[in-house]
Amino acid sequence: MADLDNVSESIATKEQAGGFASLTPAEQTFHAVWWFEAELNNGGFDQFFSNSAGDLTPNTIEALERIGASACAAILRRAAALFPDSIPHKDRDTRQDQLEAIVDFNEDAFEDLDSEFYAYPDDIAGLLTAYWDAASNTG
Repeated sequence: MADLDNVSESIATKEQAGGFASLTPAEQTFHAVWWFEAELNNGGFDQFFSNSAGDLTPNTIEALERIGASACAAILRRAAALFPDSIPHKDRDTRQDQLEAIVDFNEDAFEDLDSEFYAYPDDIAGLLTAYWDAASNTG
């Protein structure tokens, strides 16, 4: 069984050196899901979209689906739909401006979605471990 913290550190080192595109598809999936959960647990959707993890919103939706966390993918999809064109901008500065406009209009825009996530409708750690173990044993 994978030690998720060690896997995360290894992938983060590789991502910092070569960017997200340098990661294998399995590493991209792991990285996107890991940072989604970390940011949500640390500050909700406001934090996720404010930080660089929000750059990967479309990848994260796909990654959550890929590991079987379809309820969390649906929650993220609904959060993303609050942005223009139903997806936050990939550029962090532009996305932060978009986020500010959303929160200025409705300061509680993400509150219900945060609560849905915090109810943990999917066992993200368990699903991510199973995904990583399976991905690591193929090839």
